[in-house]
Amino acid sequence: MNRFFRNIQFRPVIIVFASLCLMLIAIRLHEHFNGKMNEFKSRNGLQQLLILKKSQLEKSLYSRIFYTRSIAAYVSMNPGITVGSFNRMAREFAENDSVISSMSLSENCIISAIYPLKGHEGAMGLNLLEHARRRKIVEETIKTGKTFVAGPVELVEGGIAFISYTPIFTGGENDKPRFWGVTDIVISRDKLFSEAKIGKHDTDFIYGLKGYDGQGAQGGFFWGDPTVFERNPETVEISLPTGSWILAAAPVIGWPDYIRKSENPSYILYFMAFIICILIWVFLNAQAKLRANEREMNETRDKIFSIIAHDLRSPFTAFLGFTEIMSEEILDMNRKEVQEIARSMRKSATSLFHMLEDLLEWSQMQRGLITFNPALLRLKPLVDECIGNVSETARFKELKIINNTAEGLDVWADNIMLQTIIRNILSNAVKFTPAGGTVTVSAVPAAGNTVEIAVNDTGIGMSKAVLDDLFGMNLNSRRKGTEGEPSTGLGLIICKEFVERHKGMIHAASEEGKGSTFYIILPQAPGR
Repeated sequence: MNRFFRNIQFRPVIIVFASLCLMLIAIRLHEHFNGKMNEFKSRNGLQQLLILKKSQLEKSLYSRIFYTRSIAAYVSMNPGITVGSFNRMAREFAENDSVISSMSLSENCIISAIYPLKGHEGAMGLNLLEHARRRKIVEETIKTGKTFVAGPVELVEGGIAFISYTPIFTGGENDKPRFWGVTDIVISRDKLFSEAKIGKHDTDFIYGLKGYDGQGAQGGFFWGDPTVFERNPETVEISLPTGSWILAAAPVIGWPDYIRKSENPSYILYFMAFIICILIWVFLNAQAKLRANEREMNETRDKIFSIIAHDLRSPFTAFLGFTEIMSEEILDMNRKEVQEIARSMRKSATSLFHMLEDLLEWSQMQRGLITFNPALLRLKPLVDECIGNVSETARFKELKIINNTAEGLDVWADNIMLQTIIRNILSNAVKFTPAGGTVTVSAVPAAGNTVEIAVNDTGIGMSKAVLDDLFGMNLNSRRKGTEGEPSTGLGLIICKEFVERHKGMIHAASEEGKGSTFYIILPQAPGR
């Protein structure tokens, strides 16, 4: 007696508790893995954004630097250039360009021409080699023969700008190049960044730049939010003709909060875990009670639970197996593998749910708890609703479901029972039709004031042995679907009983490898 009590009372508790623990562990591992994936995805997304901003900034900057190179090339071939000629060239470049503050020409490093002259008269005759802030850059420009971008610097006339210096050398192919001077362009910092659509912050991120005078990571911070480089930012290098800047960005709210905000809520998984445990508890307790009253069961009930014991084991074992894999190997899996495991877990859980749903419906039917309330129903929208119930599974298998039900056709039936009938037949059609197949529902008026509903599929079909026991309880005739979906056969038994409650008929025609068609005959009006 004690042994019996232990088996009945404590065994379900242990199994449910163990299942719950495994699922909770799997969910926690999923959360950890999901957090890592979200961080990777968030950082990758920010990196892509920075690359776009880098491209925009370099485009805006180099389009102006090329102006000085054009002038340098012209002067190297025309060293006797006049102020008027320079002004005409500079006007073409800078007249309608709000980013350019000024352009100048400095023969022997002494400024001899400036465009526009107005507002810059004080700079005429300035020796760049004697200017404390400009001397080092100019000397480096002369020494290397390369273009340099200096700054940002405060302008005498107001504002902050970058100054790009390009050296000018003259001499032919056989002559030793002779240093002629430099040409420079003053580029407004704020207008340059505005054109490149780079701000100090936006809704999600703050930005900053360092690399004063093109010194890259070693240079000083010069623009944006000064705290950004302390927030573990994502960075990109802005390439200059000589040297670089470093553009950095980080979330306004910090990485931990930003990643949590982008995570998918796990409460759905916890909810599903508890629901599955409740279903397991219900099933195990029902199974235990039925075993305790085994001698009182009739032959039908014995067969029903033989079917359940046979078909429920596979998805339940698969589900536990997947949770074990996730608990032990999730850290070594990539995102695609985790998604595949999650899909398989969902598939197993769905199979369990549908089996328990069939069992509950069959049990209610046997006890007379399902009432029969027929009414005149419009058939086509009811079929559309049933198709919607199986559309997700059909979409996963890439199946096409067609509703060819005649418009305006009515049927005299119980709404809930008729939906159960059509939904079960459709579910079977989807289950036994390979990927890429078609399921077609049609309905037309038939003889004797009836309606004939036909559900045709391009599936694997049935042998004569399966067809003969289609609405029976022969355990050996149960088959798995094309994707390994289990089948208790209860759905068709329920369909047959519901159809007979309507004083209708149901039968099937099929051939192996050539699909199946289920025919349902129901009254079209009351009184049949």
